[in-house]
This record gives sequence, structure tokens and C-alpha cells, in this order.
Amino acid sequence: MVYSELNEDDYSFEFQEKRCKAIIKAYQVLLDFNCGNPYNLYVLHNDIMHFYAAIGNQHAANLHQIEIQKYEGAVNTSSYIVRGKEITPIKTWNSIE
Repeated sequence: MVYSELNEDDYSFEFQEKRCKAIIKAYQVLLDFNCGNPYNLYVLHNDIMHFYAAIGNQHAANLHQIEIQKYEGAVNTSSYIVRGKEITPIKTWNSIE
């Protein structure tokens, strides 16, 4: 959704440039926020790689492809490691049998 609109003829180059900068800044905030969660970093770097590829920045896409490889195989969890301690903000609910 984010990148598909970049191909629309209705947008000026200036608007596209500002929009891309805002998207990149938002991704950086998400990366910083999720720094202790390997699975979230895997997903975010994958999204960012596709974003850069869609806007024609193959060098940046390749850099994020390398980052993706660091987090491949990470388990999907809401846990974060902060200063060596695992924190789970969202506990998983187990049904009572």
C-alpha cells in the first residue's frame, strides 16, 4: 500500500520525495522501538527492503536484505530483551481446559 501509490501520475515529484522521507522516518522509529525483538526486526527489515526496491533505491534494499538474514528464523513473540532481561508486554493467554 505504501509503495504502490508512488507510481500514481497525480503526485508531484516534490510530494513523492516528502512522502518517502516521512515513510523512512516512520520506519526508523519502528526499528528503534522494536530493537529488542528479533522477529519484529525481521518483519520490519523485510518491509523496508521492499519499500526501497519499489522506489528504486536498490543499494538501500540490499543493505536491508543483509539485515534480514541476521533475524531469519526468529520466533514470533511479543517478548523483548532489554538490558539482558526478557520483558513480555503482552502475555499469551492459555485456555483453561
